[in-house]
Amino acid sequence: MEHRTIVLVGLNHRTAPVEVRERVAFANGRLEPALRDLVALPGVLEGAIVSTCNR
Repeated sequence: MEHRTIVLVGLNHRTAPVEVRERVAFANGRLEPALRDLVALPGVLEGAIVSTCNR
C-alpha cells in the first residue's frame, strides 16, 4: 500500500497577524495560478485552496 500524507494549513484573525494574512490573501485572478503552482510542487498530487471572508 502506498503511503499518503494529507497536509492542512489554516489561519485566521486569531492565529495570525494581519501581515501574515496579507501574504496569503489572493487578489482577483491569482487564485487559479496559485493552485496550479501548488499542484506543480514535487510530491503534490492534488490540492485545494479555500479562501473565505468568514462572514
